[in-house]
Amino acid sequence: MKPLTSSPVPKEGAALLPPSAITRIDEGKRDKEVITPMRQDTQGAQEGLSTVRCGNAFADGARHHGWFIGRFLEIPHDLRSSHAVEVKWSTHYTGTQKQLWGISEVSTTLCVLIRGNVTLQFPGMECVLSEEGDYALWSAGIPHRWAVAQESLVLTVRWPSAPETYGEQVEG
Repeated sequence: MKPLTSSPVPKEGAALLPPSAITRIDEGKRDKEVITPMRQDTQGAQEGLSTVRCGNAFADGARHHGWFIGRFLEIPHDLRSSHAVEVKWSTHYTGTQKQLWGISEVSTTLCVLIRGNVTLQFPGMECVLSEEGDYALWSAGIPHRWAVAQESLVLTVRWPSAPETYGEQVEG
């Protein structure tokens, strides 16, 4: 591992991190750089130092039904334990469906299709997500459910993180 050096002119779209926030990159990775935070201790997080976290959404969400970012993680000073947002990475298999209507009383939700075919149902309308990048966005208080026509990979983002305000009901 060699130290990461800062460039005087960043490439377009590059993240601007102070050199103090980064210690090394893993040169063994071909497709992506893995950046490790310089300080992961409690004191560093309390001081407001910038950190970078790399992980795997599938693995990190395994204990929370695919949700890998949100305040429900209850891991002090971990970037993933956020009160601002919740993020879920989920695979849905052909023929599965959510029978009950889900509803968040305070959170806005964005559902983005990575691959597959999912129909999101709302009272009085439905959205068919069938092409990469198709999405549905709905505000707090709107009931929803879904049905999967083809095995699908979906990224769901909900903000703010308020899992205690999410519930399910029989009718929409």
